[in-house]
Amino acid sequence: MKCPICENEENNLTFIIKEMQIGLREEFEYIECSNCGCLFIKEIPKDIDKYYDTDYAPHLKPKSFNEIIFDKGSAIILSNSILSNLIPKEFVPPPFKINK
Repeated sequence: MKCPICENEENNLTFIIKEMQIGLREEFEYIECSNCGCLFIKEIPKDIDKYYDTDYAPHLKPKSFNEIIFDKGSAIILSNSILSNLIPKEFVPPPFKINK
């Protein structure tokens, strides 16, 4: 099978790998390119969605800018000076202190 990166078709290795993330233990054939080392699945399953949790980040609806900046659970912390360069001043929250 042709490598999707370098298009090499010679001396590629084949591996049978079991799915272990969600516990279905189905077997899939993977190819490792002998030229560039790319590891790729030979055939993508038609029912690919069943192998990903519903909260898998790349499949989620993207958050708006405001949801990211003002989400209290977010790990993103921006200073007021950065925020004032990004959004209008009237929308920038006042500074806050963390009491110890």
